[in-house]
Amino acid sequence: MEKTETSFGIVHGDAHIDNLEMEEMPDGSYNVSLLDFDQAGHDYFIVDIGTIVWNANYMMFVDHRLDRIKRIDQFKEWILESYGWNTTEEELKQGCLWRREYMYATALGALATTPKEDPVHSSALKFVAAHRAGLIPSC
Repeated sequence: MEKTETSFGIVHGDAHIDNLEMEEMPDGSYNVSLLDFDQAGHDYFIVDIGTIVWNANYMMFVDHRLDRIKRIDQFKEWILESYGWNTTEEELKQGCLWRREYMYATALGALATTPKEDPVHSSALKFVAAHRAGLIPSC
């Protein structure tokens, strides 16, 4: 991906659902604020958008949502329409893939550093096994 003013700069770096605060407005729209900027830095802007989309897709996957594909396709359409830059679906897929691989690396790190009796170890083990089996969706 080419580094340009509209593709690369300061990003949040960890824009998942637990770092979002949403306030519903009287007209039914939402104000969204990002919290927890400890991983902020310079990267491709699509990393933050990819993280949001990947997280939504992964949570529906974990919850066994039968309408996951339909819902994530609609969500991607909304994200691309409202993002404000000329971003393609291919770039969005790359952002999702980066997040998925980051989560895989994080799970591998947890396996190496977390005691086996810790529930985090069990969760990481399941994620790594599912990733290696090709079951973890991107977007």
